[in-house]
Amino acid sequence: MKTIPVNTISKAIKRWYRWQTNVARLARSGGSNGVLKLDVTLAGGDELKGMHAPQEIEVYSQLHYTLLISILLTATHAILQDSLPKDPEPYHTSALTGEEWVIEPIVGHPECIRCELGVRADVFQALVTELHALGHTNSRYVSLEEQLAIFLYTCVTGLTIRHVGERFQRSNDTISRY
Repeated sequence: MKTIPVNTISKAIKRWYRWQTNVARLARSGGSNGVLKLDVTLAGGDELKGMHAPQEIEVYSQLHYTLLISILLTATHAILQDSLPKDPEPYHTSALTGEEWVIEPIVGHPECIRCELGVRADVFQALVTELHALGHTNSRYVSLEEQLAIFLYTCVTGLTIRHVGERFQRSNDTISRY
């Protein structure tokens, strides 16, 4: 959706308002003739008299349009402010990064890694060594250990990519690669 700047909308609404309350235009349709100053007209000091004098309904109609435009401008401004892009809020905010989470079960209690990844620590290390031997390496941001942990954790838990991404503090794209 194309975003229109607030000042452009404001100018368009003001132009419409001036056209709607233009006394010369109203005169062609039976209203008064010439440009009126609202405060002077309301005070009863306008120089127009007789048939061309502003009618009471025209003056209050002008007040109504002023109020209506003010409300429209305020509402438009509020809507546009809500639709403007804001600073992004970080999604992954855990204290542990994915790499730190992988290290914790490896060096922690032996049952912890088996519960989380489905293998013992020595089997996990053997898998990492075998993957290295087969030519797999660390990617630019994700170590081979974390890649393997992502794969095993997903297999053991059956969680969605989004949930696994939250556990490892990685994007959905990164998780879906491993």
